[in-house]
Amino acid sequence: MSTPLKVGVIGFGRAAKVHIKSLMRIKNETGILSIEQIASSFAEDKQGIKDEFGIESNKWCDDYKHVIENKDLDIIISAGATDTHYPTNIAALENRQHLFAEKPCALELTKMK
Repeated sequence: MSTPLKVGVIGFGRAAKVHIKSLMRIKNETGILSIEQIASSFAEDKQGIKDEFGIESNKWCDDYKHVIENKDLDIIISAGATDTHYPTNIAALENRQHLFAEKPCALELTKMK
């Protein structure tokens, strides 16, 4: 088997949980990926990540920049709060990361030009 894709997730709200649930199913059924890091600014999410998904707390961080700066990741899923999409996505792209971004990419159309 080839090396699993290393995935980082930004956010632990509703959308992020949907993505994590799908990632965990793919991981468990195929072994082709590994969730390496999850960023959430809410401390209470650390226990929730472990309780809901069995992901160890050492994979949790409280600053999305840690995920973006992690050059060991193969892809980042940006699924934080809607108002964080634009700065998070731009930072990830500027850091030359592969990115799957939740919509909307920005709250203002002028930022997307």
